[in-house]
Amino acid sequence: MKTSGKGYGSQYWLRIAVNSAPNVLNREIRQSITLNAGKPIEWISPLAPAYAEYQDHRFVEQLRIKLTKVPLTGFFPMSGLP
Repeated sequence: MKTSGKGYGSQYWLRIAVNSAPNVLNREIRQSITLNAGKPIEWISPLAPAYAEYQDHRFVEQLRIKLTKVPLTGFFPMSGLP
């Protein structure tokens, strides 16, 4: 898990949007993937004050998903690296 209050470029602006104007970001996401307005979007990361960015198994845990058929390493490389 990466944490930091600092950031630059798109990483910085995503933190700003998620923490300051999630409704604006949610609207754009809903329009781009045609998600029903009744379906909630819950932001798990990057939330203030730590701006945690989860990777690998911690990421899956935060999504509350259980990978019962194939382990994460069976289809996605550790740390997202090829």
